[in-house]
Amino acid sequence: MSIDLRVGSLLFLSLLCFPGFFVTAQPSPEDIEKKVERFLQKRDVGELSNELAHATERQTTESILIKLSVFARAGHRSRVLDAIRQIASDYHRLPSYQYPIFRIAQKATVNDVPAKRAFYELIAHNGDENTGEFVSQWEKEGDANELEKWLETRASTNETWWEHWFEFKIRRGMAVEVCDMLAKAIRQNPSDPDLVRKYLRAAASRMPTAVPGDRHSYVVDVTWLADTVKTDLAYEAYELGQIIRDQAPFVAVRLLNKSLDLPFTAHDAYLVRVRGFRYASIPVVVTNPEKQLRYWTKKLLAEMYRENKQPQLAQPLVEDLVAMDTGDIQTADTFRLAGMVQASSGARVVEKKILDDEAAKVESPTYWIDRARYYRGREEFSLAWQTITTALTKFPYKPNDRRLSEGRVDILTYLGDFADTEEQEAEAKAILRRELAAARQANDGAHIFAFVHRMSNDFEDLHEEFFVNTDLLPFVLNSSKRWSYYEENLISGVMDNENWEPKKRDQMWEQLIAMARKDIRHRAFMLAKAMEDNDAANIPLLFECLKIAPAETRGDINFNKTDIEELLFAAYLNSGDWRKAEKMCANGFREMFDLSQITLAAVRSGNVNDGLRVWRINANRDRRDITYLESLSKTSAKPLLQEFYREMKQRDPLTNIPEKALALLN
Repeated sequence: MSIDLRVGSLLFLSLLCFPGFFVTAQPSPEDIEKKVERFLQKRDVGELSNELAHATERQTTESILIKLSVFARAGHRSRVLDAIRQIASDYHRLPSYQYPIFRIAQKATVNDVPAKRAFYELIAHNGDENTGEFVSQWEKEGDANELEKWLETRASTNETWWEHWFEFKIRRGMAVEVCDMLAKAIRQNPSDPDLVRKYLRAAASRMPTAVPGDRHSYVVDVTWLADTVKTDLAYEAYELGQIIRDQAPFVAVRLLNKSLDLPFTAHDAYLVRVRGFRYASIPVVVTNPEKQLRYWTKKLLAEMYRENKQPQLAQPLVEDLVAMDTGDIQTADTFRLAGMVQASSGARVVEKKILDDEAAKVESPTYWIDRARYYRGREEFSLAWQTITTALTKFPYKPNDRRLSEGRVDILTYLGDFADTEEQEAEAKAILRRELAAARQANDGAHIFAFVHRMSNDFEDLHEEFFVNTDLLPFVLNSSKRWSYYEENLISGVMDNENWEPKKRDQMWEQLIAMARKDIRHRAFMLAKAMEDNDAANIPLLFECLKIAPAETRGDINFNKTDIEELLFAAYLNSGDWRKAEKMCANGFREMFDLSQITLAAVRSGNVNDGLRVWRINANRDRRDITYLESLSKTSAKPLLQEFYREMKQRDPLTNIPEKALALLN
């Protein structure tokens, strides 16, 4: 159905400035982009951009964002820059609109250095996930000296800009200059550990100087830090010792001993909680901060003594560490370190304690694993292997009882870590084969799954022996009522093996599909993800998922409608059925975001005219989307696309897209 473009324009502009046009008080970025998408199904993006640029009606925040989106899609860079400046005042004036303004402005300024610079100056003061790309693009295309000054003014405002300024200076061979600046800052503020970290990063840089032909590396003396940086607290002394351990190990040792001599204060407890776990991926509850700090300090000091070939000094420290009750702190590989120290010192104090603890800890898998790690640290590999195999006798297999078999599974998981010789590796494989046979006989697929999905990295050949061209996979999977990432990973790892006989592989897929169809809600989605390279077989399974897919993921189902549609869309494209993929877009899937992929699939299937038709629709939706254009330049669509972009440039001189597109097509 065609419409009068002039009438469509008047209607759009009147609606754009009418408050009732917007359904919600604060629309999401997605809402605004979808409105633009719908209008561009009927309007030419270049013409619409021109009309919006000259509109005189009163403008709302939403109308400016719609203009910004249209300008960006048209490739009208000067208008994008003007709109960024216009919307910036609303960003700071209207907190409830900050998120949509941020996201739409962020998207509108991609690969546009002047507009992105304005975005960072006026809106995203702290940078964003695209800051690195922006700096690289400016450095490549613009004035490097101007970029350096621009970054320097922001480096003091937050860590993001400091990192980019630092990396830029290092690339330009200015590490000594950075060190001098940071040394001055440290002397002015000797209580800031972050300044010390930054200084040491610069001091450790090994970059050539900026003088042509001078290839000397910078070497900066950092020992002055120990007498300058504030270390009046036990945590402060530990932290600085940790920071400078690589650059000044002997100074670090002095600081760590100082930390152990200092009393533990309430402020130390605060620092352990706030700074000690600042890089933890998940929140850590610190129940005993003093013990935690002493553990960290002694362990680091023992490591440094060992590295400096002073095992006699490390010996009492590892004895303390092994004797420490660590149930209320976070620990690392203490026992392996103890073994490494005693291998050099010749002492056996730790070993005696470990052996004495056996009676009390015989039912603890962790005890046996730590004991094996101790011998491994001593490089007494036969004793390490003897320990881990003895542990298996302490935890006999209990068929179909996951709780009682958990300790045994933990031990089995570590077999590969302690099998250091060919004989030990052969013995480990024999143990695992027996374990498999016993569990198979007991119809205990859950036990097999518990240990085999964690052993593939250590015993790839055994993993293949168990699963490839056998019926083990469905037997194991049948023990799991609800398939998760672990089942998906097992399926992918097994089915991607190159040594499957083709007929048996096909039969296995059929069997897995039949299993999934018995419980679409809990199994089908993970199987579909594992089958992404088997598109023809995957499509019917995805349709079954689509029938019950909720709009949002719920607790009783591990997928939603969008998850399934994305897999289905990819399956259509990969199987060559681009028409069905196009139909999905026409029906609203992703608001036509993937038309460029459809173009490539259509052209490769010989439907060049259809491919060009889809490309025109996609270019009107967003001219910046030139994804796959380089691939299309290698097809028969190349001359037609070249003509299309020449016409665009002639028709719309403001857009910068034809120049980029033609460069890819040449």
